[in-house]
Amino acid sequence: MTGDALADALGVTHPPADDDARIVSLVPSITELLFHLGLGSRVVGRTTFCVHPEEAVSSVPRVGGTKELRI
Repeated sequence: MTGDALADALGVTHPPADDDARIVSLVPSITELLFHLGLGSRVVGRTTFCVHPEEAVSSVPRVGGTKELRI
């Protein structure tokens, strides 16, 4: 991703992620949000509980549950 660095709530500045950044989502609501934001192509792993959007996540490999990851 390109763009300006962003500061978090503590004022720490973070540069934008590289264009080749990959995401393993461990929270179902975050997984769904990533796809709705158009970042689905970066999601390379999900938990067994991340099931929405169903048609999109079906091709993303599962890495176990939220407490028992297999990475």
